[in-house]
Amino acid sequence: MRLVLEPPYPNILELINKEGQKLLPGAITGDAWNLSVGSAASLLAKLKVAGAPLVEYVSGEIFYGIKSGLNKAFIIDSSVRASLIQENPKCESVIKPFLVGDSIRKWKATPSDTFLLYMHHGIEASDFKPVLRYMKQFRSALEDRATKQEWYELQQPQFRYAQSFQSPKIVFPDIAKSPRFALDRSGSFVDTTGFVIPREDLYLLGILNSKCVWHYLSETAAVLGDPNKGGRLRLKRMYVESIPIPKASTADRRAIEGLVKQCLHKPLDSKEAEEELERVVARLFQVDLAELDASEGVMVDALT
Repeated sequence: MRLVLEPPYPNILELINKEGQKLLPGAITGDAWNLSVGSAASLLAKLKVAGAPLVEYVSGEIFYGIKSGLNKAFIIDSSVRASLIQENPKCESVIKPFLVGDSIRKWKATPSDTFLLYMHHGIEASDFKPVLRYMKQFRSALEDRATKQEWYELQQPQFRYAQSFQSPKIVFPDIAKSPRFALDRSGSFVDTTGFVIPREDLYLLGILNSKCVWHYLSETAAVLGDPNKGGRLRLKRMYVESIPIPKASTADRRAIEGLVKQCLHKPLDSKEAEEELERVVARLFQVDLAELDASEGVMVDALT
């Protein structure tokens, strides 16, 4: 129905009675409004009370990726890496395997032939003269970056949790149209199109890749573009940190961990393991899997 803000004015009460939808209690409280209605709202309400938010489960450790300020200066391929190390073996210590969000898929993150020159703030650059010589071709552009640091330093190196990048971790992209949480054991650093949860927690990974969580995100996260024309969910920390993580018995936790191991071992041939995983996770969330499947069908139609 098309409304105009000119007389004769419509009967607002009549419009509300005819077209209005009842929202969940607290739906428009604060900055994060939730306009879900009907069965989607009912399902969302069940999911929300199923467990503690992710940010509590991981003690606040959901980390942003690295911002270089000039990718062409800091991201190199294997041939440049080899030449720098050949000139000075010390350079290997500041050359890190590198992941971008597009390389992160469900269960598996696949580093491409890219490496990061990890020149963090305060680094003793004289120890890495081959790196400086390579980067000098970009010096003018590096000095024009938005923030102030030495010309050869990364803009936001996230140095305080660099060790978390090098350890086993859960990674996910900032934009996706389906669950894309993966376990990375490659020691890769991650750019600004990805996020890091510094945990090798297979139970958590199974929960995050479930239909339950994806339904939750589809109802609470922002969408990039038109959701009816290929829009993707924005998996920013402000949305992801509130994902409910249900409590589980030791038996259920071990069952999920075992199923996730199967998915990690054969991510392209894990249909049976994933189906069983969905059943276990739905039971933990105390929701009907058929209800989830119905909502997923609507969501796929909207996001594809």
